[in-house]
Amino acid sequence: MPGVRSVEPLQHRFAYVGADLQDLYGVRPLSIGSAGRLQDAWFSGGTAGRLMRQLAAHPDSVLVSAETVHDFQLNPGDLIRLRLQDGRTKRYRTVPFHYAGVAKEFPTAPTDSFLVANAAYVAKATGSDAVGTFLIQTNGAGPGTVAQRVRKVVGTGAQVTDVDHQRRIVGSNLTAVELSGLTRVELAFALVLAAASAGLALALGLHERRRAFAIAGALGAHARQLGGFVWAESAFVTVGGLLLGALSAAALSAMLDRAGAKVEEGPVGRQGGRRKAGSSVYVRDPDGNLLEFIIYS
Repeated sequence: MPGVRSVEPLQHRFAYVGADLQDLYGVRPLSIGSAGRLQDAWFSGGTAGRLMRQLAAHPDSVLVSAETVHDFQLNPGDLIRLRLQDGRTKRYRTVPFHYAGVAKEFPTAPTDSFLVANAAYVAKATGSDAVGTFLIQTNGAGPGTVAQRVRKVVGTGAQVTDVDHQRRIVGSNLTAVELSGLTRVELAFALVLAAASAGLALALGLHERRRAFAIAGALGAHARQLGGFVWAESAFVTVGGLLLGALSAAALSAMLDRAGAKVEEGPVGRQGGRRKAGSSVYVRDPDGNLLEFIIYS
């Protein structure tokens, strides 16, 4: 189909974790990346690539939510017995898995607890390789345009949604804030303030040292020597300001960490809702929601 680069199947099942019914997503670990880059910030216990390779090497591995890890006090490698519906008998049966890491976010997944496992292992354990969702990666064509083409092919037998449409109508725990205008104002203000401060400090220094310079000149000091003294003082003020700024930034970062707003990833290149490239920083708020701050190029 024109505009389609790749299509990736995604199983969607339900599994009981104890008495809690959760969504389970079966993936092909070595090819799921073709549907879109998996972000390291979506996972804990390893990078996205490492955890996908672990699912491929150990098919009985499973990624769970942080809440499940806390509730059951799980450690890497611990046995987890999930109850999945058998594709033939429709009865729930116990399937053994081993805890490999934490999944915080995943394509099409809900914002609460869910599971990510190896699709081949899930199909073998349940006797069904049925696929619930297909993730389509475009080759540069607009998602809305490709979605319209897919709808014409599948008709009303399947629900087709595109990323742009979902961003507009679905409230999620991923919030994008456009900060380019504010950033330009802040940078301009910082430059003006820095220049004014350096000029004021230099002017005050020269005024206070006029008598000292006059005495030094009378004692035989050359203009180059006096100028070197002034430039050395200017360099000291500049370096001191840079160091103070770095310390202030470190203090601000520590304050954000204490407040629970930790930077998960970034700055990294992203394509935002305006279909323009930008630089994004991902931060988690105290409630665990993932916030994206993007500055468009």
